[in-house]
Amino acid sequence: MLEAESQLQPSDNQCLIAWSSTGKAFRIEDVNLFSTLVLPKYFRTSKFSSFQRNLNLYGFNKVRRGPDADMYAHPSFLRGRPE
Repeated sequence: MLEAESQLQPSDNQCLIAWSSTGKAFRIEDVNLFSTLVLPKYFRTSKFSSFQRNLNLYGFNKVRRGPDADMYAHPSFLRGRPE
């Protein structure tokens, strides 16, 4: 999903998805734009709440505190580790 980040950036270079500084979590920068451009194309929905349920289903959690607060994380989904 995040490998396609460069393809998902609109022409004004606003980033839709970004890694945290630690590389252990990611954030959806613009939920409305993400819901309009990305979700219908890759996830068969345009509802962000459905996408969040899918993240939870696959073991992603929303980080509540620390440097990655308000981001989504999974122990096996790390920046620079495609395996």
